[in-house]
Amino acid sequence: MQNNVWKINMAEDKKQEQEQEKTDEYKPDMRLKKLWESLEENKRQRRHKKFQNWLNKSYNYSDNEVYVEDILDNLCKDVFKLVKRNGYTISNEKQLRNEIATFVYKESNA
Repeated sequence: MQNNVWKINMAEDKKQEQEQEKTDEYKPDMRLKKLWESLEENKRQRRHKKFQNWLNKSYNYSDNEVYVEDILDNLCKDVFKLVKRNGYTISNEKQLRNEIATFVYKESNA
């Protein structure tokens, strides 16, 4: 009969352990969190550096060296002139310039 009592106690202990596991919330290890944040920051910096390298890339056009950044500046100036000439205003020129540069960058498959 005592054998049965021990089995019951073991079963109750397992139930208590399972209930405790349910109530415990997952808490991430701070080292892993810092590692993840560091990896994300490194990835962001690499993307930024790649974009800057693309902006500074030059092409020879009719014996002249032309930079991507200059091409984008001229494109943005033309867009701004066209918008103003048609009676519209641009509320945030810097944001529009960034959007144009990002669009051209993504489409160029750089």
